[in-house]
Amino acid sequence: MQILPHSESAINESDVLDVLVQPPCKKNPGHPRFIPVKQFKEEDIPIEARCNNIWQIIKDQGLRTVKLTVYYTTDRPANFDVGLPAASRRGRSGTGWVDLFDNSIKGRTGFKTGKTFMISTAAHVIFDNRECGETKVEFFFDDDYNCKEVIEARGHNIVLLDTSLDVCRFLCHTSDTVSGNKIRERLREIPRYYPPVPPIENIAWCISHPHGMAQRLTFGRITDIKEEEATWSWAVLKLLVYQCATQGSIAEKKIFYVFFRDTVNGINLYLADDLGEKSKKQHKEQLLGHLVDKGLIVKPTREEAIYIRGLYNELTANLSDMRDKAFYSKFKHSVELISNAKEKEEKHKLYKHIVLTEAMKVRVSPKFLERFNEIEKELWVKRHNLLFGGHYQNLDLSLTKSSTYSLDSCPGSSGARVTAYVMTNEGLRRHIGHHSRGLKENQGIVCGGGGSILVPTTPIPAELKNKYNITSGTAI
Repeated sequence: MQILPHSESAINESDVLDVLVQPPCKKNPGHPRFIPVKQFKEEDIPIEARCNNIWQIIKDQGLRTVKLTVYYTTDRPANFDVGLPAASRRGRSGTGWVDLFDNSIKGRTGFKTGKTFMISTAAHVIFDNRECGETKVEFFFDDDYNCKEVIEARGHNIVLLDTSLDVCRFLCHTSDTVSGNKIRERLREIPRYYPPVPPIENIAWCISHPHGMAQRLTFGRITDIKEEEATWSWAVLKLLVYQCATQGSIAEKKIFYVFFRDTVNGINLYLADDLGEKSKKQHKEQLLGHLVDKGLIVKPTREEAIYIRGLYNELTANLSDMRDKAFYSKFKHSVELISNAKEKEEKHKLYKHIVLTEAMKVRVSPKFLERFNEIEKELWVKRHNLLFGGHYQNLDLSLTKSSTYSLDSCPGSSGARVTAYVMTNEGLRRHIGHHSRGLKENQGIVCGGGGSILVPTTPIPAELKNKYNITSGTAI
């Protein structure tokens, strides 16, 4: 996060801060490995990944990269501190990227026809709606000395904030539809799909606005990937499946159907908070239909559904009783001193612990967890499609909790998109995340949550097939 020179000016009077050409930098003096995107050539790509397809992907990623200048800092928790006091109007710069699909934002809170765009960045760049409203977004800023092509927008409201993954998605507005149309016209230059890339052992890159400068490109490598773990709601479902098995003979897929349709631990967890009730209902039906189409769940009869819901209500009532007894046993001498917020937090922790403990005591079919994980993956993919447009290719996708990479970055790079291609024993995977807080580890820097997907490649050379034990001729 780059903190700009001090100013008490309001957001619309701070343009003097915006172009900082080659500022002093203790982290990367002189920025020798930072390539201006405007001057980027295919020859700049590391030799092991050099090809026209990769060059085009990187150039197009530059079109999506935006500069963020935030002119307000809210009162933040210690782990999101940016070195400025609460209510400070001292500017700080970061990076984000724009969503390509207009249909992902229509009907959402804050949407204005012809003016609105969805931006993704890190939560520590933009932490709440107050900071969002004091943010300037600059599209196509790729030249420090010529800003004629730059189009500005202003942050409006956050649509997704996940502090555990350091992710923020927000809407911004251009001043008029003419500017909005110019942005969309440039973004239409980006193809939705690319031809297969050659097999690549390991390459990562990032386009960002270091110190608030025009776009710079750096290359590096991925050193570690941590996949997202399944939510703990699997334990509630496992207990329900076990209870149904001991009291009847209803097919497991029908129990899954009722659980994901009718309970607070089901599809409701995958619905965006800012959607209206009508849109939530539509999304829920589409998510449920997607699981049915995939053959992962089966619709029960009306009588079966009523029976399963009854067992679920009985189960959760018993679990809640166990939670309450544990709570009053733990705090029997200080219950009256505990605030409502603290009581809610403690009861949630106890409930989760009890559910997980009880679930470990029972046995269900060996494929239960495999099916649950598959359903979770499908729900996340379909949710992304519904909220942000487009669709994943019909290839294996996994959610990434974090990845670690070795790649040059500077203050101002925070929130930038990090893309990597890594050869695995499954084939070539493309990893997408964002430059997070820059938490230094021995291997490199932690990258926030994102996704990983197998991608088509040209035929894989024998040495790579042998090295990664790949049996198929291509990655798909």
